[in-house]
Amino acid sequence: MAGPKRGDGRGPRRGGPPISATTPLSKQDQAYYEEIGQQLDVIEEAEEQMLLADNAFEQARTQLMEAASEKAVSRTLEKLIPKASTEAVSETLKAFVVGDNLAAVCGGAPFPSHVVEKLLVELQTRARAGKDVQTIEQTFWAVTEAIAGNLVSVITTRHGSFVARRLLSVLAGRDLTSAPTAKEGAGGKKQREEAGEEETTAEKEAEEPPAKRRRSVAGLESKVTAGVSGGQGEEEAVVDWPELLQALLDAALADEVIPEATSLCRDIFAAPFLQSLLWACRGNDEAAGRLIAQLLGGSLLNVTPDGLQVLMQDRVASHVLEVMYQVASEDVFQKLSTAGFKGVTGAMAMHPSANFAVQAALSAVRRPPQFKRMFEDLRPSLAQLLRAHRGGVVAALVAAAHRLKAQEADVSSAVMTAAEALGAERGAPALGALLALDRPTPLAELAAATEIKIGARSALSSLGCSLAMQLLQLPGFAWQDALRALPPEQLRVLATDPAGCRVIETYLQVVDKSKKKVREMLRALEGSYGVAGQGGAGSKFVKHCFSIGDMKEKLAIAEELLKVKSALITTLSGPSLLNACHVDALAKDKKTWSQRVKASTSVRDEFKEIFE
Repeated sequence: MAGPKRGDGRGPRRGGPPISATTPLSKQDQAYYEEIGQQLDVIEEAEEQMLLADNAFEQARTQLMEAASEKAVSRTLEKLIPKASTEAVSETLKAFVVGDNLAAVCGGAPFPSHVVEKLLVELQTRARAGKDVQTIEQTFWAVTEAIAGNLVSVITTRHGSFVARRLLSVLAGRDLTSAPTAKEGAGGKKQREEAGEEETTAEKEAEEPPAKRRRSVAGLESKVTAGVSGGQGEEEAVVDWPELLQALLDAALADEVIPEATSLCRDIFAAPFLQSLLWACRGNDEAAGRLIAQLLGGSLLNVTPDGLQVLMQDRVASHVLEVMYQVASEDVFQKLSTAGFKGVTGAMAMHPSANFAVQAALSAVRRPPQFKRMFEDLRPSLAQLLRAHRGGVVAALVAAAHRLKAQEADVSSAVMTAAEALGAERGAPALGALLALDRPTPLAELAAATEIKIGARSALSSLGCSLAMQLLQLPGFAWQDALRALPPEQLRVLATDPAGCRVIETYLQVVDKSKKKVREMLRALEGSYGVAGQGGAGSKFVKHCFSIGDMKEKLAIAEELLKVKSALITTLSGPSLLNACHVDALAKDKKTWSQRVKASTSVRDEFKEIFE
């Protein structure tokens, strides 16, 4: 079988001739598929829809690549997939990977790969529903064998990489197409379909300017709020098609792949597939260990500090190393972290690519002694890391200390010292400098504004706020005192900010046993509840403040909300907030409101006792 020609993962990613050219579809044939799509919209009977779809796919298989390469026709085929019989879907999918078609899917127009992915997902859905499982299994075997037999050539092409990752996800039974730290969802696929093609994660990050890349903190924040446990003690995930997944893994473990392993890790098309394959091995220490060794030269004995550090400093390979640290067993992690970071953690943390591997290692570190070594290496560089927009490393460090319950007081003190140094340069206190970490406007300047407005986008640093939330939970009172020391106008800025309000909410949860501290904070925030309640995060925050306040604080909050009732009603969460604070009762009179609040509080306390 003719496999696809290997793409140049280091060269230009747009333009150039297709790897396997196809003859354009005739106008007459294009009109045929357009008519099919129109007929499908008006037919209501499922059997008639199936007959129409099956006939269309039978016709398409006679000129498959020509039809699928036309954007409009490919969209029609995608629309027909859910209506077609399993036999028609299976035969069409198998036709895409036989002969020269696989090469055309991988290296030609983007649209055939979209159709292939849709076919894979449709068969997965039917198999999970128990429909035609035997037929689907045979089809998956045919596709897996075709891709495994040409694995390197497939994954080093733009569209082949997407198809291979989609196949991995289908076989594993869970989404492996997303970047490791990205939130789950199908938005990327939808965007790809609308744009005609999609770039790989590594590709996008390689093209992003440094400032934009620094602002992408969703993944970093996830490392702050919850560490990644890595391979140790983690149950192996249930796999839908284990034998087929093993076939793909065996192809990646073949001896002929070893000489190309390093270049594959650096290839913008192959690297995302390798990340997905590593994630597929998560929880299976033996499989993950073999794959890691394969990608690092065939054996962990071949791993050298210089070689590992070079890979971590590569803007593409660094993402593969990230996943390695997070899926490795404890023994493998120990070898990798020692070889990669011993004595150079600070330097790696400052590197624009290697710092992501440092974050991943910190999020996956298991043993307190391992963490202590990394912390001591990083301690002298913390201020520099904050200054150089490497706060994600500091975030991962704090999260690891909190998760392992190791060096917590030392980490808290060290970060305070670093933040104080940063604040001295910016004319701000330590916490103020942290909250505005990567933002152009200092907290004091935001507080000086004549009017505070609620916005969907945080004016404060999302990463800095996440850091502050974790630091507030560490032993000691330094960060709690730093928050209380902020002037009321700055606290009100935090309260009305989508990220900042979570910092105050965390503080209130930490000091919840001290009624005095809770009361002082709630009173300092007076004047901000009405504005804060108009945002989604702020609404939840105001509800929390109302629930923990005494009657005096509750009344102050409700009165503020009553003043902006007309604005709150128009927001998504405003009506719920008004109801939770009994603002309608307050509009009648305070006595009615007080009775309503006391009754509601009594019922809530009773439920609390029952469930606690």
